[in-house]
Amino acid sequence: SVAQFEQLFNNFEVRKDFIAFMDKAIRDRVGDLEPGTIDSHLNTVKKLQRFRPEIAFHELDLNLLNDFNVWLKKLKNKPRKNCTI
Repeated sequence: SVAQFEQLFNNFEVRKDFIAFMDKAIRDRVGDLEPGTIDSHLNTVKKLQRFRPEIAFHELDLNLLNDFNVWLKKLKNKPRKNCTI
């Protein structure tokens, strides 16, 4: 929701790093989403963190997504069609 986004965005520690933001946003949805969905999202965040320990919001673009997909292929993981940044 917009209110959840504003609450997360106003937290400076979460706001400066996309990975921290996503981790908190996913964990805040526990109970709202199926456990398998939460696990899948958290696994994606963990892979993003292995790819790059910090990702600033202004770095989110198609180049980053393409680089991440290439990195995943090198790990012999198939890039997910619904993987969004």
